[in-house]
Amino acid sequence: MKLKLWWRPWWLRLRNQEELDKASLTHSNIFLWPSRYGVSWLAMASVLFIFGVNYQNNLVILFSFFLISLFITNLVYSYRNLAGLELEPLSSGNAFSGETIHFVLQLSSERQRLGLMLRFVGQRRTPLFDLSDQRIELQLPYLSNRRGPLKPGPILIESRFPMGLCRARAKVHCRWNALVWAKPDSQWLQSNASAQQPDTDQPELSGLAKYQPGESKSRVAWKQLAQNRGWYSKQFDSGPVQSTTLSLDPLPGPGFERKVRQLSAQIEWFSTSGLPFSLVLPGSTVNEGQGERQRQLCQNALAALPIGQGVES
Repeated sequence: MKLKLWWRPWWLRLRNQEELDKASLTHSNIFLWPSRYGVSWLAMASVLFIFGVNYQNNLVILFSFFLISLFITNLVYSYRNLAGLELEPLSSGNAFSGETIHFVLQLSSERQRLGLMLRFVGQRRTPLFDLSDQRIELQLPYLSNRRGPLKPGPILIESRFPMGLCRARAKVHCRWNALVWAKPDSQWLQSNASAQQPDTDQPELSGLAKYQPGESKSRVAWKQLAQNRGWYSKQFDSGPVQSTTLSLDPLPGPGFERKVRQLSAQIEWFSTSGLPFSLVLPGSTVNEGQGERQRQLCQNALAALPIGQGVES
């Protein structure tokens, strides 16, 4: 079996690489080939060699050999610029369908690297950057086009150092687990926002308290803030606010994915308003809560639902 795998072409072995928690670039995953500039360079060296042989001009032949040797030296330095570089996936952010989600990647090096570019396959590149003998963290963008679990695929690391005559490239499969949230149906929410507010008695202002991070901006005492008195939040005297249970069943749709987007809009509205709510989904339940933590739990549970009929746009 091992002999069979050894005889497989290298381009076939690249297709089914396992995902790694940490990867290092070596001769087994770094590939070199001429750039367009490099192909022109080789063509010019070949023409000069033929010209020198035809006219028996040793100086021209020597110059063509010099160009070839310079190209081979460029190959060595291009390989050395990537060899030994270590990559470790750290975390991923949150994003709605159709938005850009960022994956955090840590690069480690014992020496300086120049002119590096990174990207996911099929995604836009990061700007050229240099890496000294240290660890840095980069955010790699990925444009998500549908909700649910996301595996961004392999990372391409590329360099054309030092002269741009050849490209050194490595493809690494890192283990990342991300969830793309369902895109809120804002149009449906605007037409139904008045029905989302639970029935409560009109609260009365009882005083001010120090503003705590995460509180709703609707409770901020803007008058005191404008007078440079600091951040305060309004406190109201009222009975306990009744919690609302959100689910897919009462939503009009049509279609499963349309209901998911409408429910995502409800979650965003309740989280922004600072009202308590719970979530009931097929196969899972999120208990009552409020604020940013509750928002993330509910959006993650909603995003994990199996894709229904249709594809999000």
